[in-house]
Amino acid sequence: MGRPRSDQGPAAVTRLETAFFDELRTTPFQELTISAIVRSAGVNRNSFYYHYADLDDLAHSAVSGLLISEIPRLIASGFAPESEQFDQLLINAVEDGNLMRMLIITGPNSTSLLRDILKDAVIDLWLDVFQLERSDLNVQEISTVHFVLAGGLELLAKAATRDPLDTIEAPDMLEALEAIRGLPIVQAIIRITADSLNAAAARAATRPTPDPVGESERSWHG
Repeated sequence: MGRPRSDQGPAAVTRLETAFFDELRTTPFQELTISAIVRSAGVNRNSFYYHYADLDDLAHSAVSGLLISEIPRLIASGFAPESEQFDQLLINAVEDGNLMRMLIITGPNSTSLLRDILKDAVIDLWLDVFQLERSDLNVQEISTVHFVLAGGLELLAKAATRDPLDTIEAPDMLEALEAIRGLPIVQAIIRITADSLNAAAARAATRPTPDPVGESERSWHG
């Protein structure tokens, strides 16, 4: 494929993903069209297909870009959810619009597919921070992660449907986050999740590493 034109570079990705959220704010996901998104983004259809196979592909990319990798890293490092470091991360998430986009993803125009994309992206991020594969988790740890995510998405969904999104202001979001974060049950669940992933990471670290040379020799002589 040749060198991308000016409307096919990184700036086009930003415009397309911004347009995706702008359109989803007012249009149900199942009614979104590529034509509407490229028109809103100010790019052509060739640019869209240069970066994405279809709308689902765009959704995966756009949702993954919302995640705040520093949050699980802070938790993995032992910082509590009520720490000043978390304060700044949440303020940044509100100011750069990512929290609002998460509300859109879990809001009335979303679908189970979009929520599953968000859930899977969060799981993959946490596993990456703790240097784990999904296969490293046992049944209890998997259940813990899914329980925590389901509760978190439910809280976001309620926040997204309580008031029209256009009426939610940044101070309101920060106040709501502060109230949720201060709940003892939320702090306990976050600690339990971190403990579960740390346990899985410790177990994975003690697992014997396969010997590729030995395996090769056995296969060769086998």
